[in-house]
Amino acid sequence: MTQGLTTSPKNYSGTCIRCGSCMSVCPIYQVSLQETDVARGKMELLEWERSHPEFKESDIFNKIISRCLLCGACENSCPNKVPTKDCIQEVRQHLSQNTKEKIMLSSLKSLMKSKTSGTIFRKSGSFFQHLVGKKLPDSSGMHLRFPLRSMSNRKFIPEISSRSFANMYSSEYSEPKEQTKRIVYFTGCGANYLFIETARALMNVFEKYNIVPFVPQEQVCCGLPFYASGDQTNAIALAKKNIDVIDHLQPDVVLTTCASCGSHIHQWIDLLKNEPDYHIRAQKIAKQQKDAMIFLMEENSSEIFFSQISDNSKKIKANIWYHHPCHLRFGKTQSPLPKKWFDAFPHVNIIYSDDKCCGNGGKFQLSHFDLSMKIFDKRMDDFSPKDIHHVLTSCTGCQLQFSEGMLRHGMTAKVAHPLTWLANINLLS
Repeated sequence: MTQGLTTSPKNYSGTCIRCGSCMSVCPIYQVSLQETDVARGKMELLEWERSHPEFKESDIFNKIISRCLLCGACENSCPNKVPTKDCIQEVRQHLSQNTKEKIMLSSLKSLMKSKTSGTIFRKSGSFFQHLVGKKLPDSSGMHLRFPLRSMSNRKFIPEISSRSFANMYSSEYSEPKEQTKRIVYFTGCGANYLFIETARALMNVFEKYNIVPFVPQEQVCCGLPFYASGDQTNAIALAKKNIDVIDHLQPDVVLTTCASCGSHIHQWIDLLKNEPDYHIRAQKIAKQQKDAMIFLMEENSSEIFFSQISDNSKKIKANIWYHHPCHLRFGKTQSPLPKKWFDAFPHVNIIYSDDKCCGNGGKFQLSHFDLSMKIFDKRMDDFSPKDIHHVLTSCTGCQLQFSEGMLRHGMTAKVAHPLTWLANINLLS
């Protein structure tokens, strides 16, 4: 007889009391109004699957389990704190991946794990950016190697750097020296390849205080895309690689500029629970991890830094919408809004938004693009888009989502990391 999927010692689905509190916060349910899209429905489905294990082979079961952003909003609102994300993740590990997902993961592995093939892919960025804007015919073999067809309806294709920031760093900045705190900057794939301006902006902040962090060239993807896809094998391999690289530098602080990367660093602990040495080191690194914006506020660097702002800079006028990422709103990386950074600008009107998901969800946006955009459209209902000049957010996925969404809404607002905005108005130069 086929065994049920849920193999954890505790039947978490049984702790769900079906109260429905998750319905008011689930981004997907707010758009679809389908019971199977909300945590309550999924927990009931997993409970039912225990006595009907053959159901796990069906396409509909796979689809239901795939329709989750792993944002954590349901767990945060749940009175019993049912670990929905862990339940969904465990099921995804057991589900066999379809051909398209295997192809996508295969290309991601090459980009994120192999320096050689990754460099080739990045240097071919302009070629692929040209291709992804067109629908490839079925006769083309290119879509069998890269998920270009899934990107054919995108309006925003980020430019891929032919050289990573970590690689540039060694030649453009001075060597790290003895300092009060040893700081390691974990760039994540976003700041390393797509939004290098974010990494440069952080370096400019540090230069003002003669702080030179370590930016290891050997760092790789945090592993979140693989983890979210249920590919625990590669997620673990990437975590171990990063732990070896980071721990070797013996840091006091591990800074991230992507909320998703920062959150997933804490997930390394659970991923490596069966490997004592790595488990202990993962715990140490998780304690050292800090979001760069939050770290600078806690170190009072923002007050010192903005005391040097010129009078002309203080006269800057702008309407800004700050989006607080889910990975800074929930879980172990829950952090306050970075309001201190903008206190020095009396003429800058800032709308702080920290109550809704943008709909990206990493892999979710690739596999459920239309639904992802519907979630974003609902997000846009919260403000008057024509009055916004800049959208700032501390997450690579959110940056990609807003860049796509703004274009779809015909908006000219610029999307960036908060540090990049500060750099662009010449505060950090």
